[in-house]
Amino acid sequence: MRLDVGPDRRRPRAAARRAGPNAGKLLSTDFYARQHLLHLPVDPQRRTAFIASNTSKYGGGTRRLGEILDVELGQRQKGYAFLAHPFSQGKGDGVGSLGPDLISYTRAQLDDAFASPYILGLQIWNENPVSSAEANDAEPFQSPHWESQEQPFLFADFQKWDLLQLRGLDKNRTASLSWLPSGTPRRIFAAGGSDAHGDFNYRRKGFFLGMNEATDTAIGKPRNLVHVGPAAGTPLASALGTAVPLSQSQVVDGLRSGNFAITDGPAVQIMVDANKNGTIDSGDVPMGGIHKHTLDGPFQVIVEWKSTPEFAPVQSINLLLGVWAEEVPEGMVYTVHDGGPHVDPDFNYRHPDGRTFTASVNIPYWFDPNPGNPFSIVPGPTEGYAGRRVVTIDPAKYPVGRRMCIQPNVGRTTTTATGSTTSTASLTASTTLASAKTGTTTGGTTTSTGGTAVPLQQSLDNQLQDLLNGVVDVFPPCTDRVFANPTRPDRVFVRAEVRNKIAPDSSALCSTIPSSALPPCVRRIAYTNPVWVKVEPCTNVLSCSANVAVTGTLTPSRTDGTTTSPTTGTTTGTTTGVGTTTSLGATKLATTPTR
Repeated sequence: MRLDVGPDRRRPRAAARRAGPNAGKLLSTDFYARQHLLHLPVDPQRRTAFIASNTSKYGGGTRRLGEILDVELGQRQKGYAFLAHPFSQGKGDGVGSLGPDLISYTRAQLDDAFASPYILGLQIWNENPVSSAEANDAEPFQSPHWESQEQPFLFADFQKWDLLQLRGLDKNRTASLSWLPSGTPRRIFAAGGSDAHGDFNYRRKGFFLGMNEATDTAIGKPRNLVHVGPAAGTPLASALGTAVPLSQSQVVDGLRSGNFAITDGPAVQIMVDANKNGTIDSGDVPMGGIHKHTLDGPFQVIVEWKSTPEFAPVQSINLLLGVWAEEVPEGMVYTVHDGGPHVDPDFNYRHPDGRTFTASVNIPYWFDPNPGNPFSIVPGPTEGYAGRRVVTIDPAKYPVGRRMCIQPNVGRTTTTATGSTTSTASLTASTTLASAKTGTTTGGTTTSTGGTAVPLQQSLDNQLQDLLNGVVDVFPPCTDRVFANPTRPDRVFVRAEVRNKIAPDSSALCSTIPSSALPPCVRRIAYTNPVWVKVEPCTNVLSCSANVAVTGTLTPSRTDGTTTSPTTGTTTGTTTGVGTTTSLGATKLATTPTR
């Protein structure tokens, strides 16, 4: 299906729909760009389940996402859908872009999809053109003479997906979804697709001027490994015997459950070991499922992987943990520590107990602060082609907190009140401050020499908008950075990423350094959908130590190793400030997003 995404809420004019873009002229200035949906009809025999794209001349869109969600999927019950390549957009140049081009989904559309029970998730990984070669109609491509290669880079798109997953953990956001059981996270699944359009063993490219290139994108590259159970379709019979195929409803239900992974090589699955026996059995909670963690202390997840010589052995498996707490809005995602030193003070935040929590340069990730780096799994010598690990995750060791910047009071005037606090400030530096911040604090004065505590954390909506717009934040000057209001999470999700060793079909002359003049080495990769955990309130005081209020004096440390005068204030379970609190809108720098 293709959808229009015009700037207003009106349907395209009837005359425009009949005549095509710009009254039939070659270049379009009045019509809508394209977006795609992956439609999953539950019943393949239902003739009325088809959803027409109704595209115009040159492929311009004529239907809005809201119409598809409300009418076709909601009222007419025609099935379910994924947003196809939701963050992709056309380059806007070349012969292939003379008509209405492809654009990425807007935040408003992502909000509409979030609110709909018929959108299962996002088809993040679209196509897999690792190898390519020049070709033309006179001399068709002759496999396997590939001339160049590329490694898929999907980090930025999965980053946006993780932000949407954090929104799905927020009870304030999910409370308005009447179709969602109370207290249940809004799960958004990730899927892959080859977008083959009739290409079976390689992709022919060329458009209007004939074939000029071929790539190895084909059906099943990438693919979804879906757990569907025993085949339950209508038996088929022939002279060679009988067979039972999978049914359409089995496949759709498998995708609806989220029990699947995306890959162009290795197979991987992750689940909560609910009975803590270290083995995979029917009592465990698989990908896409929700586990109710009723005991204090840690829970266990099992990660299992397989590969073949065609794709090379597995080199590493990394886990990511999304955490959310009612008392601390916006949430965080903990990821594998890269092992390198982080001497830049802009990324280091001091926990009240003295530990250092390090933020990644990428929103919303934080490096695992615990010793041993348990989120990093390295297969042993005999585990490259098959292995399993049990990983213990203690929610108390992965608190949700707020980034706080202690700023000097030079050139600043501050007004502070107790209770419902409104703070205004002015800076001589170039940092942009919002006009006001309202909230609740206890205690709360800052000495004239100690500095003012300013929250750096943006809302999830603003973080997502910045990523969609290719905007990065410029850090303000701080004498100290504090990981404030650390709180034990009450909702989490866990997912896994797999990376193989260099593939056998990779060019021998390749580089593992992205900036190298040599082509990148090709590695097969895989991503699981998450498994969700609802962490019930603690009953043991010792296991809930992360929830204990932190009260006392915070002494900001300057980057030169000296200290300033103390900043006084009290941080409790719902306090979001240390001392006087203002809100920060960081200066932004526009960049070109990586896709």
